[in-house]
Amino acid sequence: MAGPRADPGFYNAWDGPDGPLLPVRLDTAGTSEKGISPAANSFRHEALAWAADERRSDLGGAVIHRWRISNLRPDCGTLGAVFNNGDPFIATRGYGRGRCAVAMCAFDARSGNLPGRAAFVPLVHELVAWSAGGGVNWNLEPAWSPSLMLDSRSSGGLTAHYFRQNGRRERSLLDRIDPAIDFKWGDQPPERRMPRDNYSVEWRATLLPQISGDYLIEAEVDNRIAIKIDRKTVLEQRVNLPPQKARVTFKAGKPVAFEAIYEKEGGSATARVFWTPPGGTRLIIPSSAWVPAADDKPTTYDATDPLGNPRKATVSLGRRGRELRLDGPSIPGLYQVKLPPELQESITATPATAPLPLVVRNDIAESRLSKMSDADLAQLRARTDVILPQSVADVLAILSGKGFGHEITRILTVAAVLLLLLESALARWVSRSRRAGDDLRVEFGDTSPVVMKEKGGRR
Repeated sequence: MAGPRADPGFYNAWDGPDGPLLPVRLDTAGTSEKGISPAANSFRHEALAWAADERRSDLGGAVIHRWRISNLRPDCGTLGAVFNNGDPFIATRGYGRGRCAVAMCAFDARSGNLPGRAAFVPLVHELVAWSAGGGVNWNLEPAWSPSLMLDSRSSGGLTAHYFRQNGRRERSLLDRIDPAIDFKWGDQPPERRMPRDNYSVEWRATLLPQISGDYLIEAEVDNRIAIKIDRKTVLEQRVNLPPQKARVTFKAGKPVAFEAIYEKEGGSATARVFWTPPGGTRLIIPSSAWVPAADDKPTTYDATDPLGNPRKATVSLGRRGRELRLDGPSIPGLYQVKLPPELQESITATPATAPLPLVVRNDIAESRLSKMSDADLAQLRARTDVILPQSVADVLAILSGKGFGHEITRILTVAAVLLLLLESALARWVSRSRRAGDDLRVEFGDTSPVVMKEKGGRR
């Protein structure tokens, strides 16, 4: 919250692996004795959409007397709302695996009457929830083999495989997407279930430079790391050896294959990879420059569907991160997926004590329960016969075939009786005509009619 004491020089210079942290550049403070208000028609951000309805929210009626004038960074910022004078009110951006939201006024009485509005607490709650959000949505839409992304990233990263030991490559203990190679694990393991010593990490990705020219590639490492660019080893760095620098020429926008293998034996653990762009300064290669490498070897796990039947679930690494997919058709209800504890903990950030739960929603497009209007009934009656059930028992009878089917049987029975009576009447008429000796005119196709005379039983 950019209050009156916020130092623009400090916050505007706050950079990191993904560039400037703030989505705006802070400028001078603005003041107004009359005050300005947030413009409700500008609440289009997902964290503020609830406040756009002025009948339900009084946020647009807040009066702000002091605010921070700012300019949106067009390369990374998104406006969440503006004041009614056009100045930004809230701006947001994704940063690495996180999110950043900036309000251009203090959230206390120094700026105005915002804390006294009924919408103040929901505003704080929604902004905090959005900033901390971006997690996995465990509610899936019905589909054949429904899937969900397990990594909530706002930018790129590297595909990472963590192994229990150095040298010989066996099955990885942990697979994930790392936003950058920027780790200082010290004497702690990378993950709780990883060992403290004697492990290795493989990072693979596509590198997308934004500027053409010569780059300097460097690594800060303990114990050692080897880096390949375009399948050629360009840098090998070990602890206690002089720093190495690799000069690599990149073309803006041209993808280049990248691979790094890090090995840790004992002691402290550090793995950081830097570059110095042409005319720039040394910094961690940001996540925005990485595209994770796809992994064509999905791992299969056991799952249980809502009916208690065994199912299969696969976890694969793609360019958007880890994807969990349920095999086969979806059944609405609760699924339980049995993942390895270390994988589940990397997803939920909590120890795995039970199968991972996820839900497939009902498809509301398949049917709806609503009362038909008179116009609906009139339109329906113009095309077919309509039966209006009067009770739940009538509905159940129709659905089970005991109601509507019974009506069809009754109609068919009545029709059969009528046909039988008609046939009997016709037979009696023919018999009576024969006894009376009437002429019977019979035609056979296009030939001349034949007239037969019946008299006393002779023809």
